[in-house]
Amino acid sequence: MDDLKNLINQWIVYDDKINEINDKIKKTQENTKELKKKKDNISLKVTQYLKDNNMEGSSIEIQNNKIKLQETSQYSSITLKFLKECLMHYYRDNNEEYEKIFNFIKNNRTMVKKIDLHRKIIKQ
Repeated sequence: MDDLKNLINQWIVYDDKINEINDKIKKTQENTKELKKKKDNISLKVTQYLKDNNMEGSSIEIQNNKIKLQETSQYSSITLKFLKECLMHYYRDNNEEYEKIFNFIKNNRTMVKKIDLHRKIIKQ
């Protein structure tokens, strides 16, 4: 029984340390989010200036940096909602077929079950 108590006490110490680190990470993420907002705001202004002055293909060298506009394309994630909408559109005349395919895909996803300890601090 003492072994179990020692293990649980160690677990609690590690859980406290993890929570403390997570709090620091959260604060850092909040600061980073604010900095990204400011950077994005400036980015919009610079982009608009370059477009307004027909400088889209130009690069600007400043403080050992080369800045230029770059357009990229990226596909969005394939979510169940998106998949359902696509199947509905593709099989618009055959609801039964779309439902059959959608349910097959949805029901054949990999599911991982995990058992873990959960901590609830009891207020005294």
